Amino acid sequence: MASTSPFLFPISERVAFLSRIHIGTTIALLGLCLIPFFARIYIRVWPVWRFGWDDGFIVAGLVRLAYHQPALYGLAMFCFPSPLGMN
Repeated sequence: MASTSPFLFPISERVAFLSRIHIGTTIALLGLCLIPFFARIYIRVWPVWRFGWDDGFIVAGLVRLAYHQPALYGLAMFCFPSPLGMN
């Protein structure tokens, strides 16, 4: 018997609820992490340039996160539009 569900496997309401909690918590924690990130970069750049390799890797990691995080959430909303409640 063919299923009419667009999903690969059934998703319960609890899973949908936990996914919304996960996305909200991740975004909030990312926002909190940006405060010390920008403070560190500001201190390393001004008044004397002391930007080192470690700071460069931190910036590269944040750029990677800023690119891949929305892509991951966009993919999740595309693959599972209804249960996430964000369509």
